[in-house]
Amino acid sequence: MKSFENKPRVGEYTASGRPSERVARIPGGQRERAPGTEARSTTFVFFLLIVYILLVHLRLYEYAALSETFKGIPLLPGLIISMLIAWAITLPRNFDAAQLPLSIGLLVWVPLTLALTGWISGTIEEFANFTPVIILFLIAATTIDTLPRLRVTFFALGAAMTFIALHGIDQKENEIGWSGAMMIQDRITYVGILNDPNDLALALLVAVPMVMSFVRRKGSKLVAVAALCSTTTMLYAIYLTNSRGAIIALGAMILVLSFKKYGMTKGLLLTPVLLLALIVAAPDRASEISADEASASGRIEAWYSGFQMLKSRPISGVGKGQFTEHHIRTAHNSYVLTFAELGIIGYFLWFSMIAVSARMLLTIIRDHTSTRDPPHTDDVWAEHRRLALILLCSLTAFSTAAFFLSRSYIITLYLILAMVVGLYQSARLRRPDLPPMRLKELWGWLVKLSIGSIISMWVATRILLAYN
Repeated sequence: MKSFENKPRVGEYTASGRPSERVARIPGGQRERAPGTEARSTTFVFFLLIVYILLVHLRLYEYAALSETFKGIPLLPGLIISMLIAWAITLPRNFDAAQLPLSIGLLVWVPLTLALTGWISGTIEEFANFTPVIILFLIAATTIDTLPRLRVTFFALGAAMTFIALHGIDQKENEIGWSGAMMIQDRITYVGILNDPNDLALALLVAVPMVMSFVRRKGSKLVAVAALCSTTTMLYAIYLTNSRGAIIALGAMILVLSFKKYGMTKGLLLTPVLLLALIVAAPDRASEISADEASASGRIEAWYSGFQMLKSRPISGVGKGQFTEHHIRTAHNSYVLTFAELGIIGYFLWFSMIAVSARMLLTIIRDHTSTRDPPHTDDVWAEHRRLALILLCSLTAFSTAAFFLSRSYIITLYLILAMVVGLYQSARLRRPDLPPMRLKELWGWLVKLSIGSIISMWVATRILLAYN
């Protein structure tokens, strides 16, 4: 009789880091397919997802030389519909994470805010615009659910953003990039969703820690050298975007790494040195501020106007995309923009997705024990924690930059959140004692945190106005 003594238990990972293929029962008693079986059944969906991520960022079909050839061909809509159909037939899967119902609620609420203002055509348009973002989030969150898939996603995003960074460097030299995109006020740009220098800087910055994750990973030295070259290229491209918000976000990301490596006290001691370095490296556009760009005073006034909008319509807000109908410029702050346009309910849904994601990552990073696991799987849990730190850096970078930019609805944020959900679900299969992070158990904490963030923002705005 064959001995099964050395085979992995249900829910365990093998020595290679792949989940056991036997049927698993996750915490809460919900029966699922074995992780290995589930991964095989969604391989095609994951392939389509990677193609979509590459296509939505690179947008080669929008290049000046190719735009006529692809004109009228619905590449992205066709791909996401195919991906949705393929994803739908692979059910069942785990929908435990709080971000999943929150995203569905946000999808319903965003167009509803316009319906409540009586603008029906705008409601339909916003639903059509925002639906692909949430579909991408749902598919990515339930498909990028293993460590190998997360690494492939990091590689795909890193490769795409390195290509785009090289485009920006070439654009700086020739004023027009090979895509046909032109610079804006001596700041590099790209096509599609990255045609704004600030959006380009943010996407590049989010990809930097993902590429850096390949530097210290065991494997080929050639891969490490390529990752370092890619990181250097992206950092230089970020500098060429001349985005002050991106530089500040880079500082926040470095502080997170400092706190993790040296602890809170020593990390804080590094803050003055870091601030000095940022002052030297930060772009100086004081003499280039145009009528289209808000000064510091203009930003604070926009924040104050956002609170007035919230006060006038506290539940539903003034409606998605309607901030500039009530103020001369946009909010220049994703948090203010969200509660002004979507009200308290919409802000709760949006902010809670970010808050739960941060809590998931910190839970993985702070967990040092693995006493119930066999010794040969320790490296797997260490890899979970390492990738959690990478995603925390990306999320910190976005959340910091979002304080200076109106980017509440862009795909970059929801892709980060989806990867966080996938990593945490993978971690729970590895460590069943991790809390499930369900909405019904966290909603009270999230309500307090959401309201507290609005109050803190209000206090900060009043202080800044007083000294303006």
